[in-house]
Amino acid sequence: MNAIKQDEDVDQETVDQLRISLTIVNKHEIVEKVDNPGDNIDMILASTNADSKVRAVAVTDLLGRLSQSGLSTDDTKSIHSALLARVQDINQNVIDALYTQPSVVLPVLSGGAEIYINYLSTILTAPGSKPKRSSLRTHLTFLATYFSPANTSRVDDIFQRIFFPFLLFSKPRQHSAEVVWDTLSAQKSLGDHEWLAGCTSIVAEERAKDTADTVEKMSTINTAFSSRIARNILKSSHYQAHLQALIAKLKDANPHTRVLGYLIARALLTELSGEHQVEAGHRVIDVIDVSELHGMEDFPQEDSDNGGAFSKVIVTKPSSRSTLQRLQLSIIALLPSIQRPTSIVLNWLAGNSNASSDKRGSRYVELIRKVYKLANMSNSTPVFTISVLRSLFINLKSDALAFLAGIWTSSSNADENLDNLRTVALHHAAAFLQAHLQEDDGVDFQTILPSLLVALQSPDKDQRNVTLTCVSTLCQLAERKFTKVYGFDAIYGNSESRLSFLCYLDRDDVKTYLDAIIQCKDHLAHDPEYIKVFHQEHLGRNKADKKKILEYKHRVLCFIVSHVNALALPAAQIVLLRSIESISDSAKAEILLPTIKSLLASKKSDAILRDLTDLVMPCFDASVAKDLNEEKSALWDAYVSVVRFHFAPNAPPSSQTIIARSLEHGLFSALSTERKISLCTLLLELGTQHADAYAACKQLLLRLVEDVPLITHLLASLQPTSYANVQPATKRAKITYASENTLPRLGLFIEVLGARSLPGSLDLISNLLETLNRVLQWVTDAQTDINYVEQLLMSAIENAANKVKEVPNLAPSVIRLEILVELIRGTFGSLSSQDINVHSRY
Repeated sequence: MNAIKQDEDVDQETVDQLRISLTIVNKHEIVEKVDNPGDNIDMILASTNADSKVRAVAVTDLLGRLSQSGLSTDDTKSIHSALLARVQDINQNVIDALYTQPSVVLPVLSGGAEIYINYLSTILTAPGSKPKRSSLRTHLTFLATYFSPANTSRVDDIFQRIFFPFLLFSKPRQHSAEVVWDTLSAQKSLGDHEWLAGCTSIVAEERAKDTADTVEKMSTINTAFSSRIARNILKSSHYQAHLQALIAKLKDANPHTRVLGYLIARALLTELSGEHQVEAGHRVIDVIDVSELHGMEDFPQEDSDNGGAFSKVIVTKPSSRSTLQRLQLSIIALLPSIQRPTSIVLNWLAGNSNASSDKRGSRYVELIRKVYKLANMSNSTPVFTISVLRSLFINLKSDALAFLAGIWTSSSNADENLDNLRTVALHHAAAFLQAHLQEDDGVDFQTILPSLLVALQSPDKDQRNVTLTCVSTLCQLAERKFTKVYGFDAIYGNSESRLSFLCYLDRDDVKTYLDAIIQCKDHLAHDPEYIKVFHQEHLGRNKADKKKILEYKHRVLCFIVSHVNALALPAAQIVLLRSIESISDSAKAEILLPTIKSLLASKKSDAILRDLTDLVMPCFDASVAKDLNEEKSALWDAYVSVVRFHFAPNAPPSSQTIIARSLEHGLFSALSTERKISLCTLLLELGTQHADAYAACKQLLLRLVEDVPLITHLLASLQPTSYANVQPATKRAKITYASENTLPRLGLFIEVLGARSLPGSLDLISNLLETLNRVLQWVTDAQTDINYVEQLLMSAIENAANKVKEVPNLAPSVIRLEILVELIRGTFGSLSSQDINVHSRY
């Protein structure tokens, strides 16, 4: 086929006919199957002839044969295939012949309806196709008059794929559009399509007007009927399906379809309101390919004011790339004016994956961020950028600063493509604060300070410099009297569980903290990690600090931690927590309690949440021991949940290491005996429940359990309970019972004791002997486990006994005689009392 196309002696019509002839399905098979092919095969072959007159005669003849009776199934199938292929013919005589007998050809085309529609869509609307007006009229008239009424289920497909691409009036296709609208006006089967309700009369009315300016007239028609289609979509009970169809047109390969789709989408956005407008804005803006907007001409100012300017360009240059770009930019410029959701406090610093059940606020914030990003995508469109940003900031009003903070905090530093956007946002924030400096309105911007601390840790030096400019402006503002706090109790939306912990600083504290930052501005500008050093020096506690200084440091630390807790951006929380990671204070765990609970309840397990968890858990250090020791402590309950969660199956080893490090570095020793016992019991439980946690729990217990009182308490709690028999026994004085879980936990604990050096305590030896005695009398089927525990206990007794250097004068209660009696009786089985006395002497 390619070789034929390259042959200069072969005309285009011949090439097209060869292509069409190849579409006749199984032509050679049909010839073989027909018993007496005769004229049928001749006519089928003639329908593919290079001569259009021959093809027209053949088509007429084939239609006549279908009118006759007696055709075999194979004959009928072959004729149907040949006629269906003629739909693609480009010769008007052949097309006229095909539709000469509508009643005959209709069953043929209805039988292959999908193929028929595909053929028409290809020859009429494919990119680059230029159908003759006569052919277009013939095809569309048959479609509207005969095919659509007979195939009502395909009316929408016919309209969307074949009629819609010709609805737009333009200089290159004005007459084609007139043909289409005339056809729609004459035939109700398509003219009454839900999208077109009232459109045909609008178009007819506008066409009837006597207007000298043809371009102006066509522009008015396009605007009028596209607006009506938009209203029809809005009012439809099938709105979502229609919106989906419209969005698909924004990506269509046909430029006329695409441009008209954007024109309708723009009109629809102006008609919608509330969350539907926001969602439609998302759908439209997501289709726009940012790469296609690069290198474009600047945005004409009149495009942002009304649609008249680009409507005329649509008429004169509908296929031009610049026309599409102007339409896309006009939609972007329209979006900032969308009204924010009512009765909702917006969280401008939330991430895009907000977990709130009410998505209206977060979806609106996401949309405005997309607009801001697109507005700042290029330096080559200053008019467009200024126009969009002016509209956006006018709509945002005082929320502009919170919105900008959301830009530079919600964008991950790992995404280099957003570096410029973060820098731009910080510059806009600096301008915003400078404007307030001139206004002298007494606004305290301390709520934005934590976001600036995040920006100070950016790896980009330009961002850090602009951030320090913002901090410097805040310093100047702090010299004045404050009358209100910016975003008071609303900077992070209305999440009561988090905002209830939000702390505020008074003016003196704000000024002191800001001044300290400015004094270190050179270090902060050159080193993104220096903020950690600054906080350690400025907020870390020293023995020489006076009470007033300690209270100031505590307040500032609580202020920062409370914002960590209120933020709904894990990446920003991580950055803030790292800046105060080295500072120990009980307030950190208390304030972060909602965040801790949220992490425990989260079903996600991505790297960011793991990093956040690893930074939150060290808050449970020695400083929080006093709170954990309280009888009714919500913090203790949370800590137990943390330990249980991170010693569960598949828990990351890093988390277990962090918990162990805190316990070993002062937290465990600062806990009360009751809490120590509870924690050790929990570790024994977790170690025996989960094989993955066995080794970790054992190693941790090995490093924690040292004190004899703690060991004896644990032994007492893990010993099986003894019950005296009703009748005196001759072989055993007591029988011991225990739950199924006691033996594994006791076994693990004795393993821990056996793996360490035990002190030579007679009290410990006595408790070990008593435990051994009860184990010997244990009633259980797991005899192998019993024997193992017995061996471990005897090894532990020997370990402790070897450490006894000198036997003191023992009180009678140190090692009670009845324990030894029970132990000997359990060991030697049936012995008389005289035998026991003999053994006990030794």
